[in-house]
Amino acid sequence: MGRYLLRRLVTLTVTIAGIMVMTFFTSLVVPLDPLASLAGPQAPPETVERLRALYGFDQPLYVQFGRYVARLGRGDLGVSFQTGRPVLQDILTYFPATLELATFAILLGICVGIPLGVLSAVYQNRLIDQFCRVLSLVGVSTPVFWLGLVLMLIFYFKLGWL
Repeated sequence: MGRYLLRRLVTLTVTIAGIMVMTFFTSLVVPLDPLASLAGPQAPPETVERLRALYGFDQPLYVQFGRYVARLGRGDLGVSFQTGRPVLQDILTYFPATLELATFAILLGICVGIPLGVLSAVYQNRLIDQFCRVLSLVGVSTPVFWLGLVLMLIFYFKLGWL
């Protein structure tokens, strides 16, 4: 049992370290320069360089990564370039709405999935079972962003409900 827990702990540590490395380097390869956007389209290069020094982007990569890891370890997610507020504050601001949406999505999934599963089990290998299987496969296979766009089109533009 102890070896299993140790192995799981090592796996967790490696996974978190991998996610941190991927997140850090992904933010570097984004084609848009966030500091140029923050400074504005008409900003002179000196302003962008001053911001680069202010945020530490003029430092070598290993120094930037070390500061990134140290700040994450303290729970400091930085400042949002878009709102100018701490990122953690922005996350906590929108978390209740996200939790509400996720809760209703899970409840809807339960309210639809359990009856379909029961119907499928009771009427095994019949037409209603085939229908439930196809409906569940379509539900799982449909991309969420596409479904959201279709639902907005229906409920907002066609029915005018929102």
